[in-house]
Amino acid sequence: MNPTLMVEVLSQSTKNYDQGDKFLYYRSIAEFKEYILISPTEYRVIQCVKTVEKKWLLTEYQSADEMLNLEAVEF
Repeated sequence: MNPTLMVEVLSQSTKNYDQGDKFLYYRSIAEFKEYILISPTEYRVIQCVKTVEKKWLLTEYQSADEMLNLEAVEF
């Protein structure tokens, strides 16, 4: 109901909505801290993390060699 992390695989038909209006809605959830968007057609992952200052930090991964570390949950 109040997620801290959302992970979505983008589709061609909804990727603009997912990165725009949907992300805007997700940011209104107080507990929400991290958004991961995965491209199914290329090496591309976008990670958006809410900082302590309540700003969003975007990191883009474009190589199979890069390692994504989740910030909102511990593994």
